[in-house]
Amino acid sequence: MKILADSRTFQKLDHYSIYAEGKNFPSSVSMSNVSLNVINGIIDSISPKPLFDKVSIFENAHIIPRFTNAHTHLEASDLRKPISCRNGSLPEWIAGLLAYRQSDAYNPESAIATGAKELYETGTSGIGDVVLPTFFFNEHANVLQNIQKIAHNLPAGTKTRWFLELIAVNDTVAKTRLDEAKRFLDAAFQCVEYGKKFTVGLSPHAPYTVSPELLEGTIQLSRTYRVPITMHLAETEEELQLLQTHSGPFCEMMKRFDVNWNLMLLGKRPMDYLTALADCEHAIIAHGNYLNDAEIRFLAKRRDNMSVAFCPVPHKFFKHQRYPLRQMLDLGVRVTLGTDSRASWSQFPNTSPVTNPLSMLETVNVLHHDYPEISINEILETATYHGNTALGFTEVSSANCFDTFLPGNTADFLVIRTN
Repeated sequence: MKILADSRTFQKLDHYSIYAEGKNFPSSVSMSNVSLNVINGIIDSISPKPLFDKVSIFENAHIIPRFTNAHTHLEASDLRKPISCRNGSLPEWIAGLLAYRQSDAYNPESAIATGAKELYETGTSGIGDVVLPTFFFNEHANVLQNIQKIAHNLPAGTKTRWFLELIAVNDTVAKTRLDEAKRFLDAAFQCVEYGKKFTVGLSPHAPYTVSPELLEGTIQLSRTYRVPITMHLAETEEELQLLQTHSGPFCEMMKRFDVNWNLMLLGKRPMDYLTALADCEHAIIAHGNYLNDAEIRFLAKRRDNMSVAFCPVPHKFFKHQRYPLRQMLDLGVRVTLGTDSRASWSQFPNTSPVTNPLSMLETVNVLHHDYPEISINEILETATYHGNTALGFTEVSSANCFDTFLPGNTADFLVIRTN
């Protein structure tokens, strides 16, 4: 797929029409052979023919909403090379990430702004970003001011959902993290930018970093404040090994950090975590690479308040087994797409070149190449409508992305060629 134009292309025009001439394919998220008419950046109408003299006609093209990146970590956006690991070892990669966070090159405040700008310039408006407590609870200790400072640097035109990452390996630390989470939510709701540039959520990190008390408390906060949760789950086979046999690379990593896994783990399968998360406002399962059939069916039955964020480029980087994407879509799971971060990507042989790992267009092209059984319409749904719904930018009751093009809405679109 290729982006021919986007709404930024026409932002200096007071009124204009966009006409896309394309072969119709069944689509809930694209328009062709109609005109999108815009006045002062606001959608005026959709008509069979252009209404205004200033008209741009695109052949073999479709008009779609801008992309949504449902799972990313923009803190690493200053990296130009991924963090290396042997044979896709996530524990080894985590050690490299922690070392990077301690280096002089690490500047998350700048990286978040850089990454959000890159996303917007490559066609993405909606962002689900996992952020660390240290961004907001630092030496200044004024959470609201820190939130305002980072929000101020987000580019106009984006809508970001910040998920505060929560890690606690015992009850004492869990209480501290839950107190911080509450302070973060209270401060965010007071910020003048809230609902305009950003909204918030919570992210209990993963089974090997989240105690049962922290998970239970996070779910309760999600319900009280009506904010979504995202959690890394079923990301690697090593994670399943830890849950099922209390052995393997993750177990060794936990021992190095002096973590007692016997007090940490909620159950033997991701299903134990899915069952708990089903009670929150909305849950996005980050990755879900190794969910079994029963777990996939569990998500399908709860698509109104549970989603999965598939990250095709990191999936290849870590050399995971083929993603059960066709099964998920056939059963009705709400699948979204994400990029993860600049810390986990590379060039891949025999596929579309990845030059900007934050580009959702490149993510879509990798998905289109690797999963030819997935239709273009399904791909576009995962990259736009489902991401917006999971992040709370679109109502669950909405049937498709056409709400984006209702008269009176901001003109926020891409013109693409799909072949």
